Amino acid sequence: MPSTQLAIAAAIAAVALGLPPGELFAPSDQSDQPHSISVRALPTVAALFAGGDVSQDHTCTASVVSSTTGDLLITAAHCVSGNGKGMKVVPGYDAGDAPYGVWPVTAVFVDSAWRSDTSEADDVAFLRVARTVVGGTTRRLQDVTGANTLGDTPAPSTSITVQGFNAGRDDHAVSCTVGLDMTVTDPTFRCGGYVSGSSGSPWLATGADGITRVTGVIGGPDEGGCTDATSYSPVFAAKTAALLARAERSGNDGDTAPDAGPASDCS
Repeated sequence: MPSTQLAIAAAIAAVALGLPPGELFAPSDQSDQPHSISVRALPTVAALFAGGDVSQDHTCTASVVSSTTGDLLITAAHCVSGNGKGMKVVPGYDAGDAPYGVWPVTAVFVDSAWRSDTSEADDVAFLRVARTVVGGTTRRLQDVTGANTLGDTPAPSTSITVQGFNAGRDDHAVSCTVGLDMTVTDPTFRCGGYVSGSSGSPWLATGADGITRVTGVIGGPDEGGCTDATSYSPVFAAKTAALLARAERSGNDGDTAPDAGPASDCS
């Protein structure tokens, strides 16, 4: 989500008020709108380190998605470039801690429409990670953290929770629960506090069957939105499921993702 200037301004204001960066309430003209709160991240929600150095800033968010291989996460395609190798994910990241280990990315999977022209409708990527030693045993990611089932974009007004990380380090996740807005063309989530770094954050919906599904990610139009208070997602449907199926059967033979660059419609 390309709101870097807003994030910097908020951080400066927070410091001036004696608050930790990222814990500033919404601007006064948005005071009637829901705003995210600082939370301890779910085990399935991961900070994504594009540079691979987990002592530096995380740049996006990813989440563990249920798969036959047990080693896949979902994020926004604009969060990745190249083959993904060198990137790392830290599930349950909390104030610099990695309670479920640090997992190196071994492959990236994106749709052909994203590879050809970075189509915002296909701003979704799956990441494969290597098995990692946790608690003295080499394990699959999904066996350590659990996973959310991939689902389709739900009906309007469905209650969804979006949890993720704004860019930075030594911080907590942010979270907000509101009804899905479909009054515009794209799935829309209206809650303040989602700035640069929150791209890829999962849109989680729990159905009547008790299953929690990831039904979107912050991404799509304007790389997820031009302001901290309105976030978008690509539509999740059969094409998303097909991309997951390809990732499951492809091993480490992933794709080469293009560099999306800055969102063109955001000033």
